[in-house]
Amino acid sequence: MPKQTANQPKRAAKRGELTGKKEKKEAKKPPVSRKETKAAKAPKPPKPPKVPKAPKEAKPPKEAKPPKEAKPPKEGKSGKGKKILAAVLLALVLGTAYAALCMSVNPDQILPRTRLVYRQAGAEGVDESRTLALDNLSREAALKSLEEDYHRRYDGRSITVRANDTNFIVPVGGALSVDAQALADQAMAPSQVPMAQRGLSRLRSLLMDRDIEVAPAVGNESALRASLQSSGVLSLDTTVQTTYEIQDKKLVFHKGRSGQSVDQDALTQQITDAVLAGDFDTPVESAMREGKVDEMDWAAVQKDICVEPKNAELKLKRNRRKYEIVDAVTGVSFDADAAQKLLARAAEGTDISVDLKYSAPEITTKRMKNKLFKHKLGTFTTWVSGTSDRISNVRLAAEKCDGIILCKGDTFSYNDTLGQRTQANGFREAGAYLNGETVQEVGGGICQISSTMYAACLNANLKILERHNHTFASSYIGLGLDATVSWGGPDFRIENDKEYPIKIEASYWDGRATVTIWGTRTDKISVEMVSETKETIPFSTITREDPDMYEGKTRISQKGSDGYRVQTYRVLYDDGKKISREKEAYSVYTPHTEIVYEGTKVREPKPEKKEPEDESKQDKTEQDETQDGQDGQNGGETADDAAAQTEAAQADAAQTN
Repeated sequence: MPKQTANQPKRAAKRGELTGKKEKKEAKKPPVSRKETKAAKAPKPPKPPKVPKAPKEAKPPKEAKPPKEAKPPKEGKSGKGKKILAAVLLALVLGTAYAALCMSVNPDQILPRTRLVYRQAGAEGVDESRTLALDNLSREAALKSLEEDYHRRYDGRSITVRANDTNFIVPVGGALSVDAQALADQAMAPSQVPMAQRGLSRLRSLLMDRDIEVAPAVGNESALRASLQSSGVLSLDTTVQTTYEIQDKKLVFHKGRSGQSVDQDALTQQITDAVLAGDFDTPVESAMREGKVDEMDWAAVQKDICVEPKNAELKLKRNRRKYEIVDAVTGVSFDADAAQKLLARAAEGTDISVDLKYSAPEITTKRMKNKLFKHKLGTFTTWVSGTSDRISNVRLAAEKCDGIILCKGDTFSYNDTLGQRTQANGFREAGAYLNGETVQEVGGGICQISSTMYAACLNANLKILERHNHTFASSYIGLGLDATVSWGGPDFRIENDKEYPIKIEASYWDGRATVTIWGTRTDKISVEMVSETKETIPFSTITREDPDMYEGKTRISQKGSDGYRVQTYRVLYDDGKKISREKEAYSVYTPHTEIVYEGTKVREPKPEKKEPEDESKQDKTEQDETQDGQDGQNGGETADDAAAQTEAAQADAAQTN
């Protein structure tokens, strides 16, 4: 008999208790047999009678099946419960452990055993020198560490380029870049997965290293091209281009030879690929392209070699009185068509030459120095009268014009030279005309210098750009030779149309204003100015009363003068022979109205008897009044006096060619 264990009585007691309970339940219900249970069910319909089947052929006897293996006895219900309980307990333990792993992951830190591995061509395995550990770093700390380590490794990197059996060192550190932000994000990614997945990330970090490959790239192609340029590799070109030079008054062309040059675009891509592969040690064999001799740019050659002859000239200082001589330039040219044909037929590496043609300028440097301002081209002098203030204005105007130099094509403006006529600029009040009457005006009298200069410029045969005649005929210069000016109004302007520079010399001395034009005479041309009066316009007289002057007495406050319409001609002579007579200017002068004052004061009647001494006093009074009346009549210039003065001025004026 099997040995009874200590637990068997307990199990028997337990079975007895279960059996007692079951019997009590069955006692409550009446006993029902299985047959009665089946009979209680609804009766099934009767089956139709079976039709007898034809007898089947006898089948061969089946092979006997091997006996089935005896199944182990099934465990009891109590064994299954233990396993389920154990599984639940294990699941709780494992779940708690996994939850602890998930909770242990800090989403703001990189997991342990995370490192960057820098790509290196030909490297096997992972060398510690190529790695950067990022364990437990925050994103910001990892980013900083990565950037510092990157610059330490790559800033000074260079690549050797080999071209035409020559090595060139190309610095590439400044052209490289790495996406540090993306690498930091990649390193942080396992820590920032959903909470339920962080445990797996932690397990992986505990079991194995997590390597992130770093491959720098060319991020600044312009910097790389600059490095290529500075390295000298791009200047490597075995192609020899055609050159030229001047030898012994000949233009010699050295025809070039075909060769090879560095293909910059292809080389840039080669270096980019080497950087991406992490290969900084293997020399890059530069891609080359076939070079050819360029076509000669004949327009550029002519621009470089050919020079137009240029006269020596003056370079004026700011005040247009001081200068320096700029040397003349000798002209150079060559037959470009002949040179082009010769070069086209020449073989590569050979020379051809063509003659140069030289042409001297008209004004050489030596001639300019020797003949500058050597000749008096024209001069004119007028007599100066009036108050001391008027004379002062004439002298100041002459000083402002004296010494001014005009090179060929330069212009002179009288208004610009004198500036605004103000007392601050040194001008004084003097007589001038306003609305037909004499008034005091600052700068009065300066027109005498402009008129004298106009006449001198005509005698020098200069080009007159602008000239205006006075409203009334001037007493100090002939008709048609005056030139009035006004600030902001009429101006007197000339242009130097001579080949050489000219200089204006203006002065006032001992009652005379003189203007002389100095230059260089290149011909035998002389000038004669002819003035024709087309019409004389008589002046009118205005009579006004003077209550302070006795009846029968008169005085002239403004002397009248006739008006004129005048045409001037410039007559040219070449070595004394008349060659032209052209109209110069047409001037219209307004008549100057004469103003006469008549006395209206009534004399008192004379007494019949007079003392001798009184009679003598009366005679003296009458004599004074008579003299006053005569002085009043002579106070202004008559038309005859004005004409006489004009004729005297013309006679005394020096007109030199």
